[in-house]
Amino acid sequence: MYFPKVPPSERDGLRRLVALSDDQLGRLATALEAAEPVLARGEFLRSIEIAGDAESVRRAVGALMFIHSFLTVGDIKDDRLIASILASLRMEDGFEEQELERLAAVLPRFLSITSLRLRAKAVDLRFDHAKVLQSARILTDCRPVFAPGPGYEITGALICHTLKLEYYSAEGTREVYIAVDERDLAEIGRLIERADSKAAALKKLVFEDRRLKGFGTLDGKFYDPPDAEDGD
Repeated sequence: MYFPKVPPSERDGLRRLVALSDDQLGRLATALEAAEPVLARGEFLRSIEIAGDAESVRRAVGALMFIHSFLTVGDIKDDRLIASILASLRMEDGFEEQELERLAAVLPRFLSITSLRLRAKAVDLRFDHAKVLQSARILTDCRPVFAPGPGYEITGALICHTLKLEYYSAEGTREVYIAVDERDLAEIGRLIERADSKAAALKKLVFEDRRLKGFGTLDGKFYDPPDAEDGD
């Protein structure tokens, strides 16, 4: 397989990973194995704590999450993935052969960690849609109503709302603006309440009755936590 070019931030994370001592690597692997595989990138990173440089650990784990995202599609063997990563890094500046050799020795243990693999699968399912919402806003303004004739006298006003949706697609980030009125807003509110009720029923069935794993918790309830940093 061909591994794509590793982004600069992930290259930095891999370099920081191989710079950790054997003791730090062991404690990092233990912390990752015990971590809950929450979807929110920031929350997951904050849950990994070991002694040492916290920024190095955060970047190293970020690089591992990036690599695990390539294990969610098809039946890719770990050794083939590692070989492809090393080949990709050799084509880029900045990595010494000694660092690559240590990376080849270190990665197998981290590619077998269940929390990273489960989180990668959940993130892949979460974004496996033609369009994924990035942000939403409701813009409200007041538009004057002018009387007929040359005087341009303002005789009234109209309150207007615009629903702005920003989303990801295969073509990149896109925006759509939709005019809505008070009745539309009320209907959207009702639809949100219905969706929340359906989600609560499904969470009880799946997470409480069937005891399946949830990817994130808040006050004992499972949820998909929003996180502006979560783009993997």
